[in-house]
Amino acid sequence: MEFKLQEEVAGISKAEFDDFYDLWLGGKEQIQASGFVIKSGGTRVPVNKTFYKNHFVLSALQQADYRKASIAIHAKQKTS
Repeated sequence: MEFKLQEEVAGISKAEFDDFYDLWLGGKEQIQASGFVIKSGGTRVPVNKTFYKNHFVLSALQQADYRKASIAIHAKQKTS
């Protein structure tokens, strides 16, 4: 898959969805992800990195959406 980065983005990393979910909703404090960063001149450099929540930039609206989704998922699990 080909990615086109925006100017303010230095690279892209990919993690397992379940790991990201657990990181965001409190089950994990860190996750492993792999991807690449773009160095000056456009060179892609592969990376394997540990990510924490503070590595992600989210608006207040996105944070509220994640919280609502989390509440809905947990409520559904309790009724199942």
